[in-house]
Amino acid sequence: MNSPKVINSMVAAEETSAGNLIAIAFPKSPSRAYSETVALAQRAKFYGEFHLGTKLYHSAVFGLDQTQASYAYMVVKAARDWKGTKFFTHGRILTSNYQVEEVVACYLDSFVPKDHRAHCHYIHSDLSGFKFGRRLEGRHRHLVPCRKLQGFAQHIVEDNVSTPGDAITQLAIRKNVYWCPHFKPEDYKKSVGYKDEAPEKENLLEVPLWELFKRFWK
Repeated sequence: MNSPKVINSMVAAEETSAGNLIAIAFPKSPSRAYSETVALAQRAKFYGEFHLGTKLYHSAVFGLDQTQASYAYMVVKAARDWKGTKFFTHGRILTSNYQVEEVVACYLDSFVPKDHRAHCHYIHSDLSGFKFGRRLEGRHRHLVPCRKLQGFAQHIVEDNVSTPGDAITQLAIRKNVYWCPHFKPEDYKKSVGYKDEAPEKENLLEVPLWELFKRFWK
């Protein structure tokens, strides 16, 4: 499976991460899981070894398919707490090793349904403009293309200084999920399931009593 491309440095791992799921560089470890982790890393799309000083490092770049995601998850889970382990994606280093494991696990789960959107997307209902006695219309519903942003999507709704695509991208960066291959800010939609300007139901409690009698006796 391995390509002849050689990942023989941190820089090479970082550069090759672009267009793939994730790149991992981890050192030789006394952990009992070390040998198995190396064997899994060798099944990556790209693999290599290099030295930093006298220390041996293994580097692996995992592709986007389900099998590669499965290998990546097992390597990330085993090596994330080893001193010196680094993760790269989109040509840049990732800073939260714990969140890396969460995102890779979530991406792997997305292969279970036939359509990954069933796993990834959700509907956010904005209650900020809701009035008692009136129907919550379509303009208050938003399709958010990442379930990891659940609970934070109100920031997108209230962000008036940028486009929705930029707002959701910035939120994904803050939550460290922007690098998931399924995350596409252009999938964001507002007014899901209804017309934007659907008429509001009349609240009879606000109709004057004489008007109600007038309607009844017509």
